[in-house]
Amino acid sequence: MRLFYCIFFSLIASYSFADWIDISDPLTVKAFPSQQADIKQNPPQFRWPQPARIPSGYEVQILSSQGKSSNYTVARNWLLPSQIFAADTYSWRVRTTTAGAAWSDWRKFTITANADVFLVPEHNVLLSRLKAKSRPKSLPISGAGIEAWRQQINSTRANAVLSLRNDVDRYMQQAILTDADMPLVAASVDESAWAASLTNIRQRINAETAQLRNSALLWQITRDPRYFSEAIRRGNGLIALNLKGATHFKNQDQATRAIAWGLVQANDFLALDLPSAIRTAWLNNAKSRTLDMYRDLANSYWRLDQRPFDSHGSTQYGYVAAISALLVGDVPEADLWFRDTFRGYAQYINPFGGEDGGFAGGTAYAEYSADVYLQLWDPLSIATGVSFYDKPWSKGLLDFFAYFVPPGTPSHLFGDAAETKPVNRLLKAYASRFNTPLAAWYYRNLVGDESPSSLLSAPIPLPIDGLANTSPDVNSQYLPTIGWAAMHSELADRSRTSVYFKSSPYGSFNHSHGDQNTFTLVDKGRPILVDSGVYDWYGSPHFYQWYRQTKAHNGITFDGGKGQIVDDDMGGMAAKGKITQYQFAGNIDMVEGDATQAYGGQLSQALRRIWYLRDQNLIVVWDKLKSPVARKFEWNLHANEPFELANSKQYILPNKDNPICIDRVWPETVSLNQTTGYDTLPEMKTAATIWNLRVATSLNTEQQFVHIINLNCLIKPDYELDLKQSKMRLGDKSIDF
Repeated sequence: MRLFYCIFFSLIASYSFADWIDISDPLTVKAFPSQQADIKQNPPQFRWPQPARIPSGYEVQILSSQGKSSNYTVARNWLLPSQIFAADTYSWRVRTTTAGAAWSDWRKFTITANADVFLVPEHNVLLSRLKAKSRPKSLPISGAGIEAWRQQINSTRANAVLSLRNDVDRYMQQAILTDADMPLVAASVDESAWAASLTNIRQRINAETAQLRNSALLWQITRDPRYFSEAIRRGNGLIALNLKGATHFKNQDQATRAIAWGLVQANDFLALDLPSAIRTAWLNNAKSRTLDMYRDLANSYWRLDQRPFDSHGSTQYGYVAAISALLVGDVPEADLWFRDTFRGYAQYINPFGGEDGGFAGGTAYAEYSADVYLQLWDPLSIATGVSFYDKPWSKGLLDFFAYFVPPGTPSHLFGDAAETKPVNRLLKAYASRFNTPLAAWYYRNLVGDESPSSLLSAPIPLPIDGLANTSPDVNSQYLPTIGWAAMHSELADRSRTSVYFKSSPYGSFNHSHGDQNTFTLVDKGRPILVDSGVYDWYGSPHFYQWYRQTKAHNGITFDGGKGQIVDDDMGGMAAKGKITQYQFAGNIDMVEGDATQAYGGQLSQALRRIWYLRDQNLIVVWDKLKSPVARKFEWNLHANEPFELANSKQYILPNKDNPICIDRVWPETVSLNQTTGYDTLPEMKTAATIWNLRVATSLNTEQQFVHIINLNCLIKPDYELDLKQSKMRLGDKSIDF
């Protein structure tokens, strides 16, 4: 029998059938676990695309290596089992419950003994748990009772209490927000003014709802009646806003979710102290807003189940899950909302990365998302007993921050808002929710404090508390699901050199740019080679004509700045790159990316390989390019200061008193063109000056570039290039192209 199963699994691994869940559309959910996947989560989650005709349900079969079969029937195209799996190699397949339906192909996956346990009970268990809890459900009150919690908060987190009191006291001077403060401009009238009005609405509502939640929290902590009165005042002001006006879901979805969540969490914080008439008015308003969000998610047979790549939708999913969890027992509809969103969100969370924790849209939007996670996951974890921080992707996101936004880094990385500075209080708060040495190092080396509002509603003690001080000993990171790599001289050193490379399967979709096979460089806390442009607003002329374009990044263009496909829809996701090689060992790191597909057929080959030689403080960048027609290939760099070009084969950045030299090893002859600013200006009064260097060749169908970035111009590198043999010697080391 054992021989039979060995043969069976061998066939599963090697044989290919026509498979109804194998879909080529880049925006449709992919079958997961994929063939031969190593799964980090236990129990694993399963997903597959819906067929054209939506069935009443699906049957999933899971087979262990010993032939033990487990069968599940589910209503939607995902499965999240509620029992732990033994470490083993499994196979799974799925079919619809329609009579005579065909099975999908088998897919083989492995769960190891050290997989992260993320166990989500079935809906009825969770619902009973929520209904049995008394308010406040979302605060970490132990069996000792709420008075003991108050004493503990006021003693162990006294500084945060004082800080939050000061914040709330200052805001008390602000008038109650009205619809007149937030006029909505129609996009058809003035698109730029429309975008500005959306920003104004979001910012005003975020401030107002934060005051509501913080006042309610302070009432629970201090019992100072001023905060109770302030919470009532702000909550009543929010429900006085026109439900069909500027804050309606169809006009500003970020505003309506913030209002609904603010009212619901304040209701939970105030508990039985809130007068019943006010509670009814608040919850009716929150119910109306949440119903709009719920209906949007439920559209097209739960639209995110099939088309998961939705930045706002993914956040909305979490809000409805959290709101419904805190409304169970108060609003009858909440039982249904909770059933349809909580476990679905638990298996979904973030569509822009895999279990390794990456966030393809860039570190700025990862930080914005972490802000939302802190607001939702702490109360959700406390209320339901399910910690979303235990999910492998959530743990991996902490690693992502540590390696791509390390302490002391001057700006964000890749994608929209990459030019902005990281907000340490958010990153620090997120790190504090994990009990790992890397989290402890990251938390303790970020300057500043966590926001008092998130700290005062967080568990006591924090998971980070009590961990020993240790420094990371791994200086490089590669995230295959998003195609990012980081190479540091020494991660633990704030004066580190950092090389970041991207060649992503997410292409230029959503908040990503046409920047496959591009890199950035930071040295001693200073940005050296940067992404250029300004995030004035999503969809602006500058956004489309410069900011997202390949020419705005340190990458390859041709024929006067033509580059990769930049598209908001399917074309953007299809214009992807891929990291094809990586080697992180000792004093030499290497990463290679293939961005051919990103150019949409304009190039037939676009390879880039980067070596970082730590002991020589050198970076080698090699590009190999081919085109079906002759083109002028271009090598682009961007910096915050001008390049000195006295020597046509060397481009020097002064970098204060530490000049950095970029030596062109190949080709011999090029044309150099240095410009400042942008082809299309951003809609901002002021924008930092940027210098752009374009290194262009004559017409060719094939071209190679070889450059050496020397981080210490005072020491000339000893190198020899043998292009015919595709080799280069650098000192006592040799690298192969």
